[in-house]
Amino acid sequence: MRERRPRTKTAKSDPHFTVAGEDIFQHMDTGVAARALRNPPGGVETNRDSAIQIEVVAFAGKPKDAITLKTVAKLCRWI
Repeated sequence: MRERRPRTKTAKSDPHFTVAGEDIFQHMDTGVAARALRNPPGGVETNRDSAIQIEVVAFAGKPKDAITLKTVAKLCRWI
């Protein structure tokens, strides 16, 4: 796993991890609530209910790369 990338003070929407191919980037500690998901009032708690957010780099209209999916599975086993 690569080291955390520096966060800008204005970017407060990072997931815990980003996966791109064989690369895993950790942006924040898993003990801290991420804010990559929208969380409208009155709905289901999406950001603070012990969720670990993983973002996959891909195109929505195309099949996911097998290597990326294997890397996500590896990260999930590690978590």
